[in-house]
Amino acid sequence: MKKAIVNKVNLINKMISEFKALDLEIPVTYDGGTFPYYIDINGVSIKNQFVYIDENKSQYAYNFEKRYNTNKDWGIGSMEELNHHLNLIKRVLTKSLKENK
Repeated sequence: MKKAIVNKVNLINKMISEFKALDLEIPVTYDGGTFPYYIDINGVSIKNQFVYIDENKSQYAYNFEKRYNTNKDWGIGSMEELNHHLNLIKRVLTKSLKENK
């Protein structure tokens, strides 16, 4: 497991707890298209080589993969996709926290 991924997961979990403490509206992104997708996450966890994103499923949720394999370089559930999704979560939460502090 790369140190950068572990640091990013820890930062995101910290941001999620801050976000939940402020009791703000669920943040949205337009990353998947022209319609807003909700980023409603309970947390991100690491178990061995796998990273899990615990998302509340709804009609307009972003629909992250449940599990990402850090030993897989490309394809669905790969390191490339994991980096993109972690950066997306971080960017959306950062923006939402800055707007509401």
